[in-house]
Amino acid sequence: MDSLLSVAHEYRILVGAVVLTMLLIFGMKIWWDKVSLFLLNFYYRIPVIGKLARLSSDYTSRNKLKNSDSVWLASEETLCMDYLIHYQLADKDGDHFDKCANYLRKVDETGRSNLHFLGWILIAGMVFIEAMGFSYVLSGFTIPGASEDLQKVGALGIALLVSVLLVAFTHYSGHELHYNNLIKKVRSMWSKNAAQDENLEHDNKVDFDRDVDEDQPQWRQMLNRLPHNANVTPKYTITIGAVALIVMVAVGATYVRGKSLEQESAGAHLGGASSTSAYEDPYANNLPQDLVDEASIADRNAEEAVEDAYKSAGWGTFIVLAVIFVFIQLLGIIIGFKTGFSGKQSSEARKDMGKFKTKREFDGFYYRKKQSISRAAQKNLTELQQRLSRKVSDNATDKEVVAMMSDVSDRNFLAYAEIEQDKEGLTNKRDLARLTELRESAVVTGRKIESGPIESANEDRQETPEQMEARIRKEIQARMKIQPVIKETEEDMIARIEAEERINVEEERKQETAV
Repeated sequence: MDSLLSVAHEYRILVGAVVLTMLLIFGMKIWWDKVSLFLLNFYYRIPVIGKLARLSSDYTSRNKLKNSDSVWLASEETLCMDYLIHYQLADKDGDHFDKCANYLRKVDETGRSNLHFLGWILIAGMVFIEAMGFSYVLSGFTIPGASEDLQKVGALGIALLVSVLLVAFTHYSGHELHYNNLIKKVRSMWSKNAAQDENLEHDNKVDFDRDVDEDQPQWRQMLNRLPHNANVTPKYTITIGAVALIVMVAVGATYVRGKSLEQESAGAHLGGASSTSAYEDPYANNLPQDLVDEASIADRNAEEAVEDAYKSAGWGTFIVLAVIFVFIQLLGIIIGFKTGFSGKQSSEARKDMGKFKTKREFDGFYYRKKQSISRAAQKNLTELQQRLSRKVSDNATDKEVVAMMSDVSDRNFLAYAEIEQDKEGLTNKRDLARLTELRESAVVTGRKIESGPIESANEDRQETPEQMEARIRKEIQARMKIQPVIKETEEDMIARIEAEERINVEEERKQETAV
């Protein structure tokens, strides 16, 4: 510990710079959304050289937005595009919260979370301190003949290398054990509840945005969301590597420490023997030889007892340190087992859910966040349009541009965001067309759909084609109260209709007989 403190003091400027840089990087990573939005606002509002000042000089370029008859100035579109990225990241509602919670529930990872930043610091610090205990001894052999200062630097490097390897292996070994636990659960449920002809296979159409396996058994819902090999079996590659590394470091470090202790003890014994031999007792010749021999034997026995006790205490200390080292690594494995995710998109779902406990909190937070972003975007857009209007009135010769700047009420940020969402997602009109197509398919198969209004899609909600299809299928199933639509061949349809006719004829005969 003294050597570590002395090295940290000697290189305090370098160590301080490294620590501050790491803290800055981690801080920006954690709060990047807020930092990037702040930098964007700052970049726009800088006088003279800011982006707002540069965009206000372009009032001639015009663009017609896709899927819309609206024509915007290129500078207006550029500003809205910059803020739209942040707006879309915050465009989440309670349905998204439910989708995330449902994903975690199906993969059986509800209540889990990733290891917090402070947890990483704690486990890494414990392993680093333990590694420093033997890295200084190892540096004497890895850098033979080096100076004391160079050995201290080498000890820091060895401790950092060993701690990084151990933390990574133990943490991901815990992840692997958690994954194996889920795979075993899948196989157990499959063997108990699956039909005889039902294979252990997953549905590759399922992902975070396509939740189309509600009617499938629980084991298949879990399997659809877990990465797995062809045989759906546990894997122990990282765990075996972690155990081998822990044993090698524990045994190797203890052995090197013990041999260094024996070397130190032997050196001290030789030094004591040489100093004793250099001293000559002037009265030694006057003593009987038997008495001299007995005294020499007693001195030698005392020295050997002291040396044995010193070695035993040293070896006992090293063994205790090795046991502590092993238990620290086991703690790392347990932390890895209790934290983190094995589902394909579980980490993304948990990250989107954030710290919120209820759907209402989630919805309210992102509503306020969207309002804040839209207000900032609209403030800069209004300022840009005012500057453009002044320049157009003074310099423009194009009447169309003059007419555009005379009325900007329909060119606001929320209008642009709505147009972009319709372009990237699906419009209400296309939703209804697809729903009509699926209804007609259901009618062909002979199933009845209950009457009722069809809920139109929310135009402000961005959807992929797969999301839309899954949502519409659920709406149809709710009205049909049947399983998903199954296509049938012409022969099957004819056979079904004939069977239904025979059943109807038999029921009519029974009614006539009863009468």
